[in-house]
Amino acid sequence: MNADKRRKLLDLEAMRRRLPHVSQRGLASTLKDIKKHGLPELDDTRDLRAAREMLMNEKTPYGPISVEKEVPASGGGSVRIRMASPLALLFFMFFNCAPFASFLEERLVECPSSYEAPWNLILYCDEVHPGDQLGGKKLRKFHAIYLSFKEFGMAALSHEDMWFTIATVRTQIVNQIPGGMSKVFSIVLRELFVDGPLADIGLVLQHADRTHRFLQNLATSYKMAQPTNRRGTVKAMLVVSCVCCVAIYSVKLPKLLVRRTNSCCVATQRDILISILQTRMISGML
Repeated sequence: MNADKRRKLLDLEAMRRRLPHVSQRGLASTLKDIKKHGLPELDDTRDLRAAREMLMNEKTPYGPISVEKEVPASGGGSVRIRMASPLALLFFMFFNCAPFASFLEERLVECPSSYEAPWNLILYCDEVHPGDQLGGKKLRKFHAIYLSFKEFGMAALSHEDMWFTIATVRTQIVNQIPGGMSKVFSIVLRELFVDGPLADIGLVLQHADRTHRFLQNLATSYKMAQPTNRRGTVKAMLVVSCVCCVAIYSVKLPKLLVRRTNSCCVATQRDILISILQTRMISGML
């Protein structure tokens, strides 16, 4: 190894030792970006937070990207959940990201979205354990909700970048909410199909001089992992909820029990009353 190469390697290693821990891939990507685009003028952590908040509060025809929801807590009072508005997020990405706009337009040509054949929306939830998995206190655990579309195709859905993060909620906060993650899911569904225009008039996407009307239905939702006790027996929590009302019931069961019900009900007075009666009947039977 020549002297010049050795000096460059020592400089790189010395820089790594001066910085807080960063993965090799993350540091290499940062250095390549600096080479290509140069150093930004601001570098303080407060500026990083300000830049994030500015982007999250960006105005769209569907409101800001970041929204806050107030949810009643089981012990009285309420907790606040911050999430990304799915409609505003999709509009912002399509409007500002040319590669994503091109991909979505290609998929719309392949699978047109219409009232007769709306796209199928997928919601996925998983609990994340940052840090030491074997540590005593796991205060940083959180639930993450992701959104994607079946019509993206298997090739696209196999990449994590095509699953858009809608919300991250600390497990400690979820445990304070009656119904847990089912209640959080109902908030996301209300944002999409009850308070938002997704099911009736759809989402209008714009990029350059092109406009598309985008209609979706809920195809399915997934929640990963079921807790087990020390003996390995599955302990299930049955949660019956309706996105159109506040009727939420949760019952601890001694064994796994699966009940298939409609994912949501139509937002009419008659259907809401039927949904309330059904949830009360199921809760009474258990």
